[in-house]
Amino acid sequence: MNHLEYDSLIEELEVLRESSESAAVIVEGKRDMAALRALGVRGRIYALNDGRALLETCELIAGEYRDVILMVDLDRAGRLLAAKLKRLLSEKGVRINERHRISLLRKLDTHQVEHMYTRFRRIQAELGAGDVEGV
Repeated sequence: MNHLEYDSLIEELEVLRESSESAAVIVEGKRDMAALRALGVRGRIYALNDGRALLETCELIAGEYRDVILMVDLDRAGRLLAAKLKRLLSEKGVRINERHRISLLRKLDTHQVEHMYTRFRRIQAELGAGDVEGV
């Protein structure tokens, strides 16, 4: 990754952080949540492996939010989960944002949300980039 691509990554992380202030963020598990927190996401994050049924979680989210940011993995299981979440949440009038999921995971060269922070730190080290506010 070059410095221009890194700057684009930083901008997108900032947009994700800002967007998460008014939208729920959905991840698969606690490690995904920890990675996003380490990247500076401070909004409400729902981990799907919290013991609730998927439909129950979707109803809970739809009762509180009109916008959702999906941050599930890009692997096969993540794609299937994303499709199911989009269907369930859309039926309840919730708008789905997947842009950050697809773009950030690709920029960080990983398929798993839980690896985003370690990949980000590795890129920072490779470029000799200093700490970024919020990260």
